[in-house]
Amino acid sequence: MLDTITTPLRLPRAHLDPISTHQDMLAVFSLAIRRPLRSEVVALLMDSKQRGIGLLSFDTPTSCSALIDQLIGLCSTTDVATSIAIASVRPIDPLQSTDAADFHQMQQHCQRAGIKLRQWIVISRGGVHHISARAGEL
Repeated sequence: MLDTITTPLRLPRAHLDPISTHQDMLAVFSLAIRRPLRSEVVALLMDSKQRGIGLLSFDTPTSCSALIDQLIGLCSTTDVATSIAIASVRPIDPLQSTDAADFHQMQQHCQRAGIKLRQWIVISRGGVHHISARAGEL
């Protein structure tokens, strides 16, 4: 799906425009996602007004808790970052049975650090999936 995305028509400007819709978020993520799709994680750091302040790309981490701890550490280096959105690129197996539990765990880690985990999406060749803490909403 994202292999064919061209430059977005509307792209929120860093530090200026709020990222208020899923389309805004995907447009920002599309800037960092490598093509052809390969396993990676892209994280978007946002301020209290939901404006993008950082876009980071990681090779797929060994665990979600390792990734979220690293992101919390990065957010802690600035007093501006208040929320995070995460995109996991999984070209082969988009959804995993532990996704809902992993989301819940990452959400708890963020809350304890005073940061909101705003969104976790999984991007695959077949589409975009929004992960939530309730297994029924996968």
